[in-house]
Amino acid sequence: MKRFDLGRVWIRQLLFAAVAIAVAIGPVVVLAHGVATAQIQDYISHRRQAAEFEAGQVIAADAQMNGWSDIGQLLPRLAQVTGERIVLTNAGGQVVADSAQQVKPGAKAPRLPDAHQLRIVSPTGTLLGVATLTPSPALINSASRNNFAGIVADALLVAAGASFVVALLLSFVLSHTITGPITAVISAARKLQRGDLGARVKVAASGELAELAHSFNAMADGLDEANQQRQQMVADVAHELRTPLTILRGYLEALADGVIAPTPDALRGVHTEAVHLQHLVEDLQDLALAESKQLVMDRTAVEVPGLVRGIVDGFALQAREKNIDLSAAFEGQVPTITGDARRLGEVLRNLVANALAYTPAGGRVDVRVRPTQEGGVEVAVADTGIGIGPQDLANVFERFYRTDKSRTRATGGAGLGLTIAKRLVEAHGGRIGVESEPGRGSRFWFTLPAPS
Repeated sequence: MKRFDLGRVWIRQLLFAAVAIAVAIGPVVVLAHGVATAQIQDYISHRRQAAEFEAGQVIAADAQMNGWSDIGQLLPRLAQVTGERIVLTNAGGQVVADSAQQVKPGAKAPRLPDAHQLRIVSPTGTLLGVATLTPSPALINSASRNNFAGIVADALLVAAGASFVVALLLSFVLSHTITGPITAVISAARKLQRGDLGARVKVAASGELAELAHSFNAMADGLDEANQQRQQMVADVAHELRTPLTILRGYLEALADGVIAPTPDALRGVHTEAVHLQHLVEDLQDLALAESKQLVMDRTAVEVPGLVRGIVDGFALQAREKNIDLSAAFEGQVPTITGDARRLGEVLRNLVANALAYTPAGGRVDVRVRPTQEGGVEVAVADTGIGIGPQDLANVFERFYRTDKSRTRATGGAGLGLTIAKRLVEAHGGRIGVESEPGRGSRFWFTLPAPS
């Protein structure tokens, strides 16, 4: 079996988080850079247009005041403001000045790529000349534009990197929060695998992880309880077998040594203990089959009143010998149910036998049968016996449990009767229970569902 490597799971979670963060942040950075660049370009364009308009006003004013006598010195400064090369021509198309000083005054205006023209007019509307402007990447404004775009890009990259690191740290903390409790569960599970049934998980989280820890602890508690029950059952079975086997061995050794003669009384004693052993083995087999839901049921239509009358009549002699009033009563119209009459008879015989065993002379044992509101049948066996203490009520249906610890198999059975009765009733889809008060008697009842 491949060992579960939680470290690899943690690394995979972290890598997945890193990829997810990068995928989420990357498009945002690209989009933000594109928007910022577009806004910068738009800002520069509007600024250039305003600068061009102001440059045109300055050139027109200089033409009127100085007749362009100092335009050669003024034009380079205006070019720095607009961020463009300016070639100024007069109304006749001859070059007056070139901000880049590449075309001599009086020459014909050159054809410049990506150029646009700005008309220079007087306040009266007279055309004074034309300024031809063309972009100049080498000028300072263009450099500033590129530097600004670079600064924005760098800032976005820094912000993206910081966000990535912070998100990765948060993912690390979250991953540890998730894998920590899972690690504890895995560690406890490995302890259980090695036989340490006391392994438990400390529940420090909440939500689904806490539910996982609680579920694991509940499973571990169940395994521990089942193991204790198994050990207790083995001890109880050994104890129950020890007494009849010891008696049988004593009889057989005495017969073999000639200490006692093989008289009918001696042989009856051996037979009695052999029957006790047989009953114990049969009870254990029935209990195992019932608990594993493999008990074969011969389901037929069962008239419960008739079944009860037959069993009560069968105990009548025993009741008279103990001076106990045993009776049966039926309320309303009791429906016919579907079940195994022999198994249901075992349940009722066990309850009546227990009631007679724990009821003193002069007492009463009443068997009552009535229909339930759901269309089924309830059978109750009430007595005026010694009753059951509150500390024993929760355990009366457990295997090998006796409320009177002084009773042995010879006087009180092996303690399997009520356990088997509970399993048989549940196999029929019914329920069984008890109410009791010490000194006032007990009432055992079971219900059987209506036929489907």
